[in-house]
Amino acid sequence: MAKYRPEMLPQFSPSGELALRQQQREPLRDSLASELCESGLKPDDEPNDRGYALEELIDLVGKA
Repeated sequence: MAKYRPEMLPQFSPSGELALRQQQREPLRDSLASELCESGLKPDDEPNDRGYALEELIDLVGKA
């Protein structure tokens, strides 16, 4: 978040929880996808451990 969508950081509670409306989810998913492409893939474009974790987060954010 700090890297791709720093403007969203104030929306997090001190415990790290974030309640999002559907229209707020897409920018978050975009930033997670950017991070996945940058640091979550092996040279053969398969996910590494970080990539699998990012994919899970992308799925969680996408659920309404």
